[in-house]
Amino acid sequence: MQSKCHKGQGFGKFNYSQMIHLYHHTLCPFSRKVRIHLAAKEIDFKLISENFWQRREEFIAMNAAGTIPILFDDATKTTVCGSAVIVEYVEEKNNDSKNFIGDAPEIKAENRRIQNWFDEKFYNEVSKLILHERYFKRYISGFHAPDSEILRVARHNLNTHLNYIEYLLENKKYLVQDEISIADFSAAAQISSLDYFGDINWRHHPSVKDWYSLIKSHKFFSGVLKDRIININPPEWYCDLDF
Repeated sequence: MQSKCHKGQGFGKFNYSQMIHLYHHTLCPFSRKVRIHLAAKEIDFKLISENFWQRREEFIAMNAAGTIPILFDDATKTTVCGSAVIVEYVEEKNNDSKNFIGDAPEIKAENRRIQNWFDEKFYNEVSKLILHERYFKRYISGFHAPDSEILRVARHNLNTHLNYIEYLLENKKYLVQDEISIADFSAAAQISSLDYFGDINWRHHPSVKDWYSLIKSHKFFSGVLKDRIININPPEWYCDLDF
């Protein structure tokens, strides 16, 4: 199992006695969302790569559901499972910095709604299908060749969701308001996982492209863009801010 340390902006040396450990997979969009959020909150954390399909005994002991991400907080010896739950935990534990869920009740509600949209609807209709066919099925089911019909359906669904993002971006800079939030992290995490395989036709969705380019320009997003899968390279525009 490989691990990497990530350091929030403005922080000093790591305090390993109070380190946050994040069990993740590079292509997991939920792991990416939490990584982006932690980096945006300027919180130091240590990444631990987890092949969740192997269902290690120690991994299942942490989360019987066998899903990632999992956050372990050394300071309180607390294990937190599920990306949305982790986000809430991190915000409540670090309420002296910018709150990416929002302050006003109506903003919180909208951020949580859109986060849930991408975590549930977008993932199940698009990301789950494409990522399984492109990568995970070789480990989970032993098959390598992607099913073209499943990919066709997923791309059709993707186009519908990108149209919805265009609707959300009307008259504002980000998905909820003119400040970046957990809604943007959730959407960008899903989209970045798909973009690794070049499955988005950016020419058909210029406003989404502009929004995603803005997301990519943030320093806290750079970590996920640097990750690579062995023997699979992303398209040349994957890391470009002006693509």
